[in-house]
Amino acid sequence: MAAPKYISLEREALADPWQMYIVRLPGFPVAASTLDPMRVFLERLSTLIAKDWKLTQEVLVQLDRLQVADASERFAENGAAWIPEIGLAVWPNRKPPAQWTMKEFLDFIPGSAPVLMYQYFRISKTPEAKDHARNTMLGYGAVSQMFSAGDFEALKKKGEEILLPTIKDPSFRGHPFYLPIFDVKALRNATAEQLDEWSCGVTVYVRESPEDNALFIASRQPLEPLLLKLGGKVDESSSKQWHIPVGS
Repeated sequence: MAAPKYISLEREALADPWQMYIVRLPGFPVAASTLDPMRVFLERLSTLIAKDWKLTQEVLVQLDRLQVADASERFAENGAAWIPEIGLAVWPNRKPPAQWTMKEFLDFIPGSAPVLMYQYFRISKTPEAKDHARNTMLGYGAVSQMFSAGDFEALKKKGEEILLPTIKDPSFRGHPFYLPIFDVKALRNATAEQLDEWSCGVTVYVRESPEDNALFIASRQPLEPLLLKLGGKVDESSSKQWHIPVGS
């Protein structure tokens, strides 16, 4: 009989009551041997979060990551089933999006210009379509998930209230929606008050983070009960390390 497969997570305390679990990755795109367990884990965890905590899932695909490998082709093949809606991804801890000044433009080294703006494709169809999009697009560093108690309209309203006022450049104030985007550093350095505000009502935030070569899960509620339901166990040598079985 084949040995069971596991996915390993590092637990990290954020500003109370927030916490984070990190899956370290060698980079993106993710190799199939790592991607398959990650996909199974996220599928099972997402189901538990929605069912046990009665939260609504949003699946978002980061536009600039579609240039990785065959991501754009895979996304295009499924567009009719997913009906993606495009909006702005806002880093609450960074300078708000704005057009480059002439000086900034001239100072760029060829090939080194940063992303002018970050955009999300929101999967707008059924919960099944969202699950399919997550499973299909995972591994390119493009997928984020947001779980909140309300529907998308409530989440969209919070984004407009909290994130839109920070943007002064009129070129970036006409998007259909505004939602937050984080990396590990932003979460580590934030206060509880900042996390509560920046999250726009999101209880659980999941992201493939190319900035960190990782997949991370940030949650305002303790995830341990759900990890235990998934058969997770704490590593005997480290209370911060969890191993979650994902099949044989």
